Amino acid sequence: MYYAQRLQVFDDLSLSDIAIERNRLKGRVTLSSPGESHNFTIEFYYPGGERVDERLAPLILTMPLINFTYFTKRLTVNAPISPSDREAIGNLVRINNREVFVNRLCIRRYEFIKKDFLPGDADITEENADGMTEVVADVTREERFDYAGKKDTVSVLSSGGERRASSPTAS
Repeated sequence: MYYAQRLQVFDDLSLSDIAIERNRLKGRVTLSSPGESHNFTIEFYYPGGERVDERLAPLILTMPLINFTYFTKRLTVNAPISPSDREAIGNLVRINNREVFVNRLCIRRYEFIKKDFLPGDADITEENADGMTEVVADVTREERFDYAGKKDTVSVLSSGGERRASSPTAS
């Protein structure tokens, strides 16, 4: 058994029931492990009265879930996304898993993990760093995405869920 398999506590982390409102975006997160399941609501509030495009909503809501994928067998996105979005989510999961493995487990920053579950020298492999999370998604959206937003603004999403808009400046 791979080290990464030993740490997969959850069977599935899924996103569904996405709702787009005037200043809010929300969805249902289901966390399943053997014999139990828990539902949570994830919400993003943003000022300005703008609506999030339905093609971006699943991606925005999936980003915070990726933080927990090293400990999850499967990340499921129950919303239509494009093939390139599915590929991007898979790449972000792999990047996150490596960051958790190296910086949180190998360097031992997570104090709440019992020493028996920290990786030994033989466990420090590329396979264990990548994790073993399968990404399952409803890949039914077209690749093309024409953004029809304001041409004089820029939006930036961060892991803290911040959205900032500003006018571009010439340098």
